[in-house]
This record gives sequence, structure tokens and C-alpha cells, in this order.
Amino acid sequence: MSLQRFVFVDINQNGLQDGIEPPVPGQVVVLTERNGVELITITDQDGMFEISGVPRGSFTIRPINEPGKQWETGFLGT
Repeated sequence: MSLQRFVFVDINQNGLQDGIEPPVPGQVVVLTERNGVELITITDQDGMFEISGVPRGSFTIRPINEPGKQWETGFLGT
């Protein structure tokens, strides 16, 4: 399975990308599978990333935030 998502600066911390909230290019993103295996990628200039080879099942996705920063990941499609 392949996942496409994006990372943005969540200025108002509502978990949604509003018009004023910019993407985060060059952001390290970690997908952790239920068994602890981590898949790592970096966002492109538009804050987008894709992770291929994700097995079906439970996992978490998190950006590696800089101290004092709050990034969020958004979903593409359904």
C-alpha cells in the first residue's frame, strides 16, 4: 500500500490546514508500524510526502517537530 499526505504549520492548532497555514518543505516524517518498524521520508517543496510499501494494518504517522514548532499531517483523498 502507498500513502500520500502533507505536512503544514498548524497556526491555530485546529488540526486542519486553513488558507493561511503554509506547507512544510524538507520535513522528516516517520511512519511506525504496529510491530515497531519505522519507514522514514522527507516532504517535498509543497509539504507533500509519499510512503510506499506500507502493509495493511495499524500504524502511526508523525512529523519530527523542531522544538517550539507544531506541525500537522493532512490526508489526501479518502
